[in-house]
Amino acid sequence: MARTGYTGEDGVEVMTDPATGRALWQECLGGGAIPCGLGCRDTLRLEAAMHLYGQDLHDTISPLEASLGWVIHWQEKEEFIGRTALERQREQGVSRRLVGLSLAGRNIARHDYAVFAEETATEPIGIVTSGTLSPTLQHPIALAYVSPGYGAIGTKLMIEIRQQRHGAVVVKRPFYRCPGPNR
Repeated sequence: MARTGYTGEDGVEVMTDPATGRALWQECLGGGAIPCGLGCRDTLRLEAAMHLYGQDLHDTISPLEASLGWVIHWQEKEEFIGRTALERQREQGVSRRLVGLSLAGRNIARHDYAVFAEETATEPIGIVTSGTLSPTLQHPIALAYVSPGYGAIGTKLMIEIRQQRHGAVVVKRPFYRCPGPNR
């Protein structure tokens, strides 16, 4: 068992052999557990603003662009793969940064939707990596990479959803923090 907390929720992940896993699954169902799928997991992790590898983070996005500079052990390791490039990026600044977006209404910003600085802009300043209708907050939320000048909390942006622009605002992450002693 592990408390990796991938979704930001209190709980544990269980790793076991298939036979034990099936028996445990049946025991949980018999005890009243309600199954949920990857959609639930994705919504929970997005509300907690946790990155999904392949969407919000991949091999062409640096930890500094992804707001993960806190995981770099600058002092503990003299050398590591990519250190020189990261040091250069730290000195010169990043060309994009991951931000949280809140939208009004029910229009959901999905992966690869363009982000614009204003209604009439012709060139996008960013791209959505993850988005959903938050069941906890009751409005759409998204993560997006935007040009650094557009990443301040409170910045108003536009997202193109099905050929129409919809307003969004840069907000503090996580979108939702679970109540409890360890949160």
